[in-house]
Amino acid sequence: MDRLKNPNDAASDKWRLVIDSELELFTSKVNDFEMAGFGMDGTIGPRSGPNSMLNIQGDTITFDPMTFTFVVDEDFSNYIEVVKRLFQNATDDPYFDVSVGLVGNTNKDLGINFTYMNSRVSNISGVSRDTNASIKTLTCTATFIFEGLKITKEGVVVLDSTANQNLFFG
Repeated sequence: MDRLKNPNDAASDKWRLVIDSELELFTSKVNDFEMAGFGMDGTIGPRSGPNSMLNIQGDTITFDPMTFTFVVDEDFSNYIEVVKRLFQNATDDPYFDVSVGLVGNTNKDLGINFTYMNSRVSNISGVSRDTNASIKTLTCTATFIFEGLKITKEGVVVLDSTANQNLFFG
């Protein structure tokens, strides 16, 4: 990578998560958002002959869960909404899109956005007090499982995992 084109490392004080344009959650510090990992293993193993390794590409991309630790509102309204989304897994259609964007100190969007498509809440931690922050806050961690990812920079789609219909997503 040419460091002259992008001399700055990715850093910010916080991230913002938006569910269905209705609910906004904010981190208290940048390490409260763990991006999901991805995998496509395929088959690798020995075989007979002069070229002794077999390497067949996979046809399934697997997504690790995405976790997001957010500051709980003083009236617990954002916590209650996330808990409701978890309970929807058993009753209603639990799927929704989740957008996570990097924001600056004034909550201004910094132009990079990760949209986790067909997401659902799979786990919610207990509420705990963040004693490391300069302002003591209550925090909670939500874990999301999703089926696709779209990344946009400055409003332009740079990756859409659903664009290749020859792959399976698990």
